Amino acid sequence: MSKASSETELLAEISRKLDSVLAFLSASAAAKDEGEVFRRLYENGHSAEEIGRVMGITENAAAIRMTRLRQKAGKSQPKARKNDKSGTEESPAG
Repeated sequence: MSKASSETELLAEISRKLDSVLAFLSASAAAKDEGEVFRRLYENGHSAEEIGRVMGITENAAAIRMTRLRQKAGKSQPKARKNDKSGTEESPAG
């Protein structure tokens, strides 16, 4: 591995870490609780590893929280009416 290549990789890693820290700081300035900070980092596309590092939790814990956020988002979709088994609303005409 050449010196330039290893320096480039090091700079890329530093850049990723700085991006994570900046995202955390901007989210925490606007957020009042840890859950909101986590959600903002997740929505900004950070990996479980990056979120875990920034939030001080393990990568596995971050991945589990990410899964729960996705599940919660899926549950927030409007539910079909009980009478309507197709999942679509009936038109007023019949």
